Amino acid sequence: MSYLPDHLPSNGGGSLSSRRPPRALAKSHRRVFNHGLGAWAEAEEARQDAEAVADAAEVSLERELQLLRRGLALAGSGCPAGIELVARKAELLSTINDHLILRRWG
Repeated sequence: MSYLPDHLPSNGGGSLSSRRPPRALAKSHRRVFNHGLGAWAEAEEARQDAEAVADAAEVSLERELQLLRRGLALAGSGCPAGIELVARKAELLSTINDHLILRRWG
């Protein structure tokens, strides 16, 4: 397979000035393509990060609510000290989860 053109331009195609515009155009095309590719990559990374943060927040909330429900079931409704202890532990778990999420995606 030959990469040579089928015919040469009427000016002979040998001058240096006739070769620069296609090179400059190719360089411009590469720059535009690379810019678009970079912009797409940044957008995709942002989308994936947002999805991961949402997933982490949802799992965090589920675990906190699970701890709260199980703790309240163990403490019983007639034990204010037990209810307070469960609330403090749920708050502690929430704080830890928030710090973990912020450390990873903050």
